[in-house]
Amino acid sequence: MPKQLLVYMSREDEDEFLNYLQSTGSAVILPTISSTATFVPLDTLPEASQDEATRKFWLQNRLVNLPLVTEFDEEKGYYLINGFQSPVVEFLRSFTIS
Repeated sequence: MPKQLLVYMSREDEDEFLNYLQSTGSAVILPTISSTATFVPLDTLPEASQDEATRKFWLQNRLVNLPLVTEFDEEKGYYLINGFQSPVVEFLRSFTIS
């Protein structure tokens, strides 16, 4: 059964955490959706908003030699990562609504 750990971070803490991940050289940040089956890693995160695409991402360790499983959503017209069958960790950002 999948496990989940919820941690609330300030934007500064989030930036520091993501910089650390990227400094390892093996961890990448992937978007939730893509126009192609090949998901391009992100260098920075967009400003968080109510739009899920700005809050939900996947963390992948490229040293794990397992394939990324993607699915095409015909109704919406984009590819999604199957988080249950892929070697990824879901990353949900903290955000506030003003």
